Amino acid sequence: MRRKFTVTINGIAYEVEVEELEEVPEGIPPSDEPSGLVPAVSKVSPQPPSPSEEALEEKVIISAPFPAQVLSIKKNLGDNVREGEVLLILEAMKMEIEISSPRDGIIDEILVEEGKRVELGDKLLTVK
Repeated sequence: MRRKFTVTINGIAYEVEVEELEEVPEGIPPSDEPSGLVPAVSKVSPQPPSPSEEALEEKVIISAPFPAQVLSIKKNLGDNVREGEVLLILEAMKMEIEISSPRDGIIDEILVEEGKRVELGDKLLTVK
């Protein structure tokens, strides 16, 4: 049977799922009463789940978050990109704004040109 709990560590709440085992592991007496034993806890670095092949085939469309001018395009068609890597730079109200990749992938389409104006929601490029 699986049970869900919320555990708060250093002020951050984590939702955990615990599976009840049929067999009792060695060293732990089979009892509902506390035994005074303290389980060892090891720190585990969270690993993001690997994207499935299906997810990698799906294109992610990156759209303009506001009206702007395309200042520079940092990647070329077919380039491999990592999550968080800068893809292009927009300029709006004399501010330069970096647009980053939302995931690892390959630049599948570039739908804008440097120097051109884009409006809110215009498609900029796709990552596959």
